[in-house]
Amino acid sequence: MNIHYTENNLKFSIDSIKKDPKNNYFILGGWAFDSEYNDLAQEVYIRVDHKFYKASYGCERQDVAVYYNKPEYKNCGFFAYVILKNAINKISIYIKSKNNEIYNNKKQSITYDNRTSFPVKIGMNCISNNSIYLRSNGDLVCWCDFGVGKVLQHFNNEIDYAKDVYLGEVYNYIRKKLYDNTMPFPEFCKQCLMLQVNTNISLYYYDKKIINTFNKTLIF
Repeated sequence: MNIHYTENNLKFSIDSIKKDPKNNYFILGGWAFDSEYNDLAQEVYIRVDHKFYKASYGCERQDVAVYYNKPEYKNCGFFAYVILKNAINKISIYIKSKNNEIYNNKKQSITYDNRTSFPVKIGMNCISNNSIYLRSNGDLVCWCDFGVGKVLQHFNNEIDYAKDVYLGEVYNYIRKKLYDNTMPFPEFCKQCLMLQVNTNISLYYYDKKIINTFNKTLIF
């Protein structure tokens, strides 16, 4: 297979990944088109790690056609049955264009976490394990109650709040301390109603890198 790696010839999205309850397959759904020629692809392939799966292509995606204002994209949807056997799976999209060329964008791949459980132990937990509390002045604080006095990150427009703070050292320090059954900030935690003790805790949010709640306050 002669593959052209490009950033210009392929637009796609994987909208859903669902497990088929009848077998070990996962159903991937999404859309893709040839953006260089503003046309549908001839074929779509899904690569999971080192294995290729041919997708069923031509499903109706009126939403995509409307978004790009291109009626010709109406049937750019696809779905495919794939096997996700690893804990962490890398998924990429390849298209075969109308001129029979195969295109892939190395920068547009996704990683799917197939783990269903994480080791659970008795420790501490807190809403700051999985949520963000933003004050109107731009500061991130532990949460309401007594933790509002603990500033985790002062406003700084030079940093990436997702990568550097919530997914970085600031919040991961909290998660690891809670998992180790230790108060992250004893002088605040001892007086805070948000702290849960002697409860089940895992590194789910540390590994999954997701957020449950984003809260903000206004100061008048």
